[in-house]
Amino acid sequence: MNISEEQYKDLIQIIPDIIYEIDIDGRFAFVNDAIKQLGYNPEELIGKHFSEIIHPDDCENVSRAIVLPKYEGKITGDVNSPKLFDERRTDGRVTKNLEVRLVLRNKEETKIDYSYGELHSSGKWDRPVTDKDKRLLGSIGVIRDISKRKEIEGYYRKAQENFRGIFESSKDSIAYFDLDGVLLEVNDSFLNLTGYSREELVANRKYQDITPKEYQEYETKIIGEILKTGESKEYEKEYIRKDSSRVPILLTVFVVRDIDGRPRGRAVIIKDISERKSAEESLKKATQRLELQTWVLEKTNKEIRNLYKELGEKNKELQKLNQLKSDFVSTVSHELRTPMTSIRESISQVLDGMHGEINEQQKEFLSICLEEIDRLTRIISDILNISKIEAGKIELKRTIVNIVTLTKGVISSFVPQAQNKGLGIKEAFSAEIIEIYADKDKIIQVFTNLLGNAVKFTNKGYIEVSVVDKGDILECSISDTGKGIPKDELPKVFSKFQQFGSAMGDEKGTGLGLSVTKSIVELHKGKIWAESELDKWTKFTFKLPKYIKAKELFAEYVTDGLNKALDEEAPLSILVFEITNFDDIQKKMGKEIATSIADTLGDVLKNSLRRKADKAIKDCHSVLMILPDTTRDDALRVEGRLRHIFYDYLSKNQLYDRVEIDCKIASFPEDGNTHKKLLSKIGVV
Repeated sequence: MNISEEQYKDLIQIIPDIIYEIDIDGRFAFVNDAIKQLGYNPEELIGKHFSEIIHPDDCENVSRAIVLPKYEGKITGDVNSPKLFDERRTDGRVTKNLEVRLVLRNKEETKIDYSYGELHSSGKWDRPVTDKDKRLLGSIGVIRDISKRKEIEGYYRKAQENFRGIFESSKDSIAYFDLDGVLLEVNDSFLNLTGYSREELVANRKYQDITPKEYQEYETKIIGEILKTGESKEYEKEYIRKDSSRVPILLTVFVVRDIDGRPRGRAVIIKDISERKSAEESLKKATQRLELQTWVLEKTNKEIRNLYKELGEKNKELQKLNQLKSDFVSTVSHELRTPMTSIRESISQVLDGMHGEINEQQKEFLSICLEEIDRLTRIISDILNISKIEAGKIELKRTIVNIVTLTKGVISSFVPQAQNKGLGIKEAFSAEIIEIYADKDKIIQVFTNLLGNAVKFTNKGYIEVSVVDKGDILECSISDTGKGIPKDELPKVFSKFQQFGSAMGDEKGTGLGLSVTKSIVELHKGKIWAESELDKWTKFTFKLPKYIKAKELFAEYVTDGLNKALDEEAPLSILVFEITNFDDIQKKMGKEIATSIADTLGDVLKNSLRRKADKAIKDCHSVLMILPDTTRDDALRVEGRLRHIFYDYLSKNQLYDRVEIDCKIASFPEDGNTHKKLLSKIGVV
């Protein structure tokens, strides 16, 4: 018997559940080693009351004195009875599935925490339970740790709460149906969508009750496929609202299965697509309108294409006529110049008395003829210029020009004429050196035309010529104190054959000068305008870009040179000399010296050109040279000669060690047959 008890106790000690025995007073008579998981030693609990390891709140609830009078005769563990560990009301005095909180004790015994246990116990008697005279000795029981289960239940409860929150807060309607289609659960959005209350829907209606008949056959088929395949489906239909109106919806249906994978029902997410349907209808109507408009446009475009075709043909005819006109004007102008020159020379000889003496009256008439011949010559020249501009045959030959020097030169040619009329010419320049990339001869023509008009139409007072450097823009103006131009005539001042002087009784002009002037300014990407107050003053102002980028200027010359080389099937070489340390020279020696060295480089290279077709174009610190009909080998010899000339200059001025010169060469056809390839070769892209 002793061996049997020892074996029994050994078996009890290896069981992970807490196994205990308490006497009739609720004190521990035995507890196995599993109690250690709560932080207790079995020996220290022997003789102590069972409540030692029970949460205080649970101790009060399981007090026999409090509970027994209320629930006598009910089985502990019954759904109608409390879960009490020491309530004994049956013959077996059995407690089942009682959840209690167990006090944990840490090693320091300074902190109390709790875990959950599930208690099962029964009474311990001195004789069989069936014996009437049996006496209760105490209880024996088992406590299983259910903390993990309670934790999982907490997570599950939290998840249910979260799901309920999502379920109720979702903007989309959500519903759950059983396999027969009965509504089991819906969220508030579903109620708002259909207009029903929860009581009117849940467990009282099937999906067929709120679905129009025309959708039911199709939907029955779809639901059958969903239950068969288990795949979710999305389809459109309508719901019938409580007020009998219909709402278009998009449903996404999912199968809901139990733990064994058997279908339990289906969940449905419903989107109200009323706005989308409305938009689709609007789009459909808009598409129909667009199709109609497209048809009309196609018909119109067909007519327009026909018109364009006719216009193209007319334009070709006009181009031919324009070319004929230009050719005629050019031919006539050239043909007229020869006899006009002869006539002028003959009259000049007669006036000079080379063919005998003439009287004063003859001199007067011959002088008038000479003036009219000069006027006619100017008209012919202007007509020729206009013809070339309109035909796009005017090419700008831009170089760096000191506009101040240029302007002063033009002014000096008009000083005698102005003095004869008692007029003064004032100058207003913002600096003595203002450089601009421009066609020197064309800009001289602009100043000549404007200054000539100012002198011609001013009888008293003065004329002022202004040139102001405004950074990237150059602003020039010629103002006078003449009779002015009527306000209504100002918009037409640059039109061809407008002669405002004749209307005011002054000397007649050609009527083309201002038109030519405007064309030249615009060829330079500039702008010109006129201001005037009748009988008081007139002012013509034009603005020019002070610089086009040197790379753009170089590109123009390279493109022009290459085009000629291609036409003539001849070689072409391009050299770019550059002062590579120009910025350092400016810092160490000053801007004036650096500019002087660069100008000298340009002058040396320009003066060294031996052929008329060769060209040199300078920017601030580099010089581009175009050498037509020059192979690469010849270009290398030219480079050596030019370096030698410039280094001689540097040596004489003790600058040899202070100025660094580099030269890049590109040749056609060796280095490329397009201007882009050649420009890339010399580093100008």
